[in-house]
Amino acid sequence: CTARSGAALVTVGDKVYLFGGQEPNTGVCFNDVLELDTDTWIWTQLQIIGPRPPARHSCVAASFKDHCMVVYGGAGVQGALSDVWVFNCRDKSWSSPRAKGQPPAARETAAGVMADRDVLLIHGGRSADGKVRDDVIQLHMGDDWCWGSSSRTRLSRCAHTLVALPVTHQQQQPAQQQGVTTLVTTQQHTQQQHHQLLVFGGFSGNTVEGSLWALQQRHQQTVFGSIPITDCPWAAQSLHDGVDLQTLMAAKCGSNGGGGSKKQDCPDPRFAHAAACLPDPQHPSNLVVVVVGGVNPLEDLMDVYIWQ
Repeated sequence: CTARSGAALVTVGDKVYLFGGQEPNTGVCFNDVLELDTDTWIWTQLQIIGPRPPARHSCVAASFKDHCMVVYGGAGVQGALSDVWVFNCRDKSWSSPRAKGQPPAARETAAGVMADRDVLLIHGGRSADGKVRDDVIQLHMGDDWCWGSSSRTRLSRCAHTLVALPVTHQQQQPAQQQGVTTLVTTQQHTQQQHHQLLVFGGFSGNTVEGSLWALQQRHQQTVFGSIPITDCPWAAQSLHDGVDLQTLMAAKCGSNGGGGSKKQDCPDPRFAHAAACLPDPQHPSNLVVVVVGGVNPLEDLMDVYIWQ
């Protein structure tokens, strides 16, 4: 595997796929796909059938339909991109679907996450004019591909991370039980799950950031073209009137056992890092956000932080 930066790394099933990137010294961009077998830990450079996307680095990529990798944007020799490609991991081929609606402005170093089984959410990035963007766009990838409306967030970021942390909460609903002679009303507990969208680090256009933010959507429903997004609570809420922001602490204070407070341990500001949701080692049924590495004006980072 050739040394590279700005490559995309996506897990599909029990395989890991690496796409694109840029050779740090020569600046040459790649459009190859490498597959990592997690049983043998051996990399294989795949032989691609048919057309393939232009070489690029700093794109958004995500797992899709249990056997595909979707890629959006990035930058290559022609500058910032706004195209969409899908790699089929079964037959080792690329396709470029045509999405309805207005495509977003071309960009690199944006962050993206699958916000639902067929919805890719894209935030921020740097456009061709060098501007660091603050918008959020949804790409619906069902039977009919469709771009959603762009929404401003007032949180300009590029080279940052965006993760969707599933959150389950209990909701009480009245339930009626029919007795022989009486009608008794009880409380029935149901579980509902939504995603907390967390943005960490990156470059704001002015400074390297170390803060953690949550993107919160308002209103109850929106329609992209003729396709209602109703699969999960947060995806059904509208982005048309903007996204609220709530700052979060990157780490929690804890007791040092001596009656005092332990100094809060937060990650240093950084960009070009990695983040993912992983099972909590102490409570495997829960998920935590793991942040790894990155760079800042002072140093290359090799640390690991957990937010829960």
